[in-house]
Amino acid sequence: MRSEGRTLVFLSCIPIRAITIFKDARSWLPEATRPSVPTAYLTEANTVTTVTSTGIKSGLEYLKKLQATATLPAITKLIIFGHSAGAPLMTFYQNIAENGPGACQGPEKIIPCVATNLGNLPKADGVMLFDAHLGDSLATFTYVDPAIHGNECLPRNPQSDLFSAANGYDFTTNGATYNKQFAKTFTTHQAIRNQDILNDALALLREKVKATGDPTQLGDDIPFNVVGSTDARLWQPDTSLLKYTKKPHTLLARDGARPVQIIQSVRNPMGRAANGLDCNGSTTTQNVHIWLGAHALRATPGLYTQSEDDITGIDYDSSNATSVSNAKGITVPLVIISNTGHYFVRPDEILYDNAVTHDKTIAFEEGAVHGGTPCLPCATLIDPTITTQAQANAYWGDTIKRTFDFYSEWLAARY
Repeated sequence: MRSEGRTLVFLSCIPIRAITIFKDARSWLPEATRPSVPTAYLTEANTVTTVTSTGIKSGLEYLKKLQATATLPAITKLIIFGHSAGAPLMTFYQNIAENGPGACQGPEKIIPCVATNLGNLPKADGVMLFDAHLGDSLATFTYVDPAIHGNECLPRNPQSDLFSAANGYDFTTNGATYNKQFAKTFTTHQAIRNQDILNDALALLREKVKATGDPTQLGDDIPFNVVGSTDARLWQPDTSLLKYTKKPHTLLARDGARPVQIIQSVRNPMGRAANGLDCNGSTTTQNVHIWLGAHALRATPGLYTQSEDDITGIDYDSSNATSVSNAKGITVPLVIISNTGHYFVRPDEILYDNAVTHDKTIAFEEGAVHGGTPCLPCATLIDPTITTQAQANAYWGDTIKRTFDFYSEWLAARY
């Protein structure tokens, strides 16, 4: 399940052993009424908690009540599965199910969740994550463009412009090679601009509370638009960043072996200059509550950096919308499979390292894109004679089978 859309045709619908797969994904709602990603962690009556959190709850309760049939056994264990942005959603759900609404209302949070509808959530017996996103707040934080001053598209600051050829961006490939000094300048100013945006949102909320005399105001009716907040992620054009894990892990290798080694991302460049330089296209349109609850994240300028094997200086606990923070409250078995044809290799290791459960597993699928299938541009980078998807499939092998074989084995060993 993902927090922003249906996944009824996603790969996890493939049967694993004799397991009943129930897809919630808010498909009961008309398209126009489905909440978007950012509302998943706010839990207001008009946001996704009444749909997603209660939807997951309803789904688990429905499965618990299923009786055995001539073709299906009764349900004995409930496992929740999250792909991409479904990872912060599912870890949020399980954290609250295990620890109660207080887990998302601590003083460390930029803004607390609202407890409505979050009580007595049924606990899952395990959590499965696939190419897990670290969260909507980290996504936005790393997309905020430090070349923009204030909230004006122009002029851009050339010293922190990742879309500048002078700084290493290649418009032909949407790739880049940034030197260490530029990367340091960029991340420092990215942290500063995020901090400024956060302070602006908090100031508007304080003004609203003062004007209304209502301390429970959360800013739902305060418009908040942020220019340049959807595309300026340093590691997407520069594939030398977040390229490696820090420790050895299991690789689901293309030859069928499972060596334990330092994992390397084989992804192709994914810079987004066209949209990033488009003022309208790169603008996030939200309200103060959604920004503070789902997009905002604290980090320390100067300590926040991106390198070949790390992201540092991030205060994950300041947001409810991070997998890393929520994983600290989960005690049931956890498995993560990350895809090396994408850019979550080191991020998913960070998630794994912060998980507190004593039963945690991580593996990496060689050559799979974010959705799990073989990566053609990755294969072409390695061997330029590979130019078709069929050739890429032959090169990487059956990534889907390797992934779900691993999940199947993990499930069989525990349930």
